[in-house]
Formats: sequence, C-alpha cells, structure tokens
Amino acid sequence: MSMKNRVLLHRTGRDQYGNKGSAPLPTYKPSQEDEKRTSKMRALHVKLNGDFIQEHGTQWLALFKGMSKKAIWSFLFPYQKPSLATFYSHSREYATLEEYLNFLLVHNKHWSLSKLGYEQEHIKTSLKPFKECGRYMVSYKGGASFATSI
Repeated sequence: MSMKNRVLLHRTGRDQYGNKGSAPLPTYKPSQEDEKRTSKMRALHVKLNGDFIQEHGTQWLALFKGMSKKAIWSFLFPYQKPSLATFYSHSREYATLEEYLNFLLVHNKHWSLSKLGYEQEHIKTSLKPFKECGRYMVSYKGGASFATSI
C-alpha cells in the first residue's frame, strides 16, 4: 500500500482494509495572534486587489472589447494551456465574463500587466505593496478559485 493511501485512510480513521483503525489526525487550531494577523492581511489584500482593479481594470477589459470567448482564450493563452474547454468551464463559475476577466487580472498580476504592455520596472513598482501581505489566499468576489498576492 502506498504512503498516500495509508495517510488518506488514517485521516478517515480506517486501516488498510477499510476497518475503523486509529483515530483521525488532530486538527490544527491557530492561535488568536495568528488569526488576527491573518484577518488583517486578508483585509489589506482585499483592499489592494480592489485598488489594483480600479487602476488597471478598465484598460484590461478594453483589451477584450468585441472579442468572442474563443478569441479571448487564444489571446490570453497562446500555447493553449489551459484548453478551451477548461477556459469555458472556469468562466462559467462566475456570473459574467467581465468578472472572470477581472479574476484573471488579479490572479496573476505580473502576467496580466505584461499582457497590458507595461515594462518590468512599472510592474515591480505596482506589485511592491502586495509583498507585505505575504502569500495569503484570498477569494475574489466569491469565486471558487483563489488569487495569490503576486
């Protein structure tokens, strides 16, 4: 039995035959300090993401004006990764295509700013405030996917 299977069975409290075995692993409870810092960083991250969309969102959405979904996909992903079907399924998780495009803007800020044609110096200065947030995972507008800080 592989280590992965053994760990998964242990987490559910079962042995290698599916019988109840040892107890599940204990859950980690973060301290109050960690929870305060996390909520503070998330709030800062959400604010910075909102400011980022305010600054670059109009220009970002103007890139795709009048384009079909397939044309947007071929512009954003010239190497066809993810596939067109995956792009469609990801875009259906959001209420509108604009909301999904804003998610893509926030999800990979460096990539999206380079797609907008900015120089590396401008990109570095634009992303500098996000380094303070750490790499906390923050959802954007209730989407199923997450956006990292950089």
